[in-house]
Amino acid sequence: MNSIKKGNITELRVQLALVEKGYDVFTPITDGSSVDLIFINKENQAIKVQVKKSSKTATGFSFEARKCTSSSRVRKNSYNIDEIDYFATYWKGKTYMIPLEETMERRNVCLRIKEDYKNQNKPLLARHYSI
Repeated sequence: MNSIKKGNITELRVQLALVEKGYDVFTPITDGSSVDLIFINKENQAIKVQVKKSSKTATGFSFEARKCTSSSRVRKNSYNIDEIDYFATYWKGKTYMIPLEETMERRNVCLRIKEDYKNQNKPLLARHYSI
């Protein structure tokens, strides 16, 4: 399966998880936005989400926390707080939402499933972000 299909499936799984939790979910009608979906939270606020497909790591899974822009060459830039509120991903039957503020210093976001693994600064434990 190619990368685009994997990304589309991840987006659909995140949307489904949010709808099942009772949220209203909205998506853009064109590609190219920093926002993959918006949902209305329990406080009636619009939450902007960038969905990322994940890959397996030794301790759990990870996704790239930067955006690619096409030009004569590929450039990768960080997201900022004005663009999105959360990253979301889907891994092994669960949906995870990570606040952008917790990823600002990272190129890749690694969510750890194995909690006993050492040698990681400021580990993000997957169980804290599952919805």
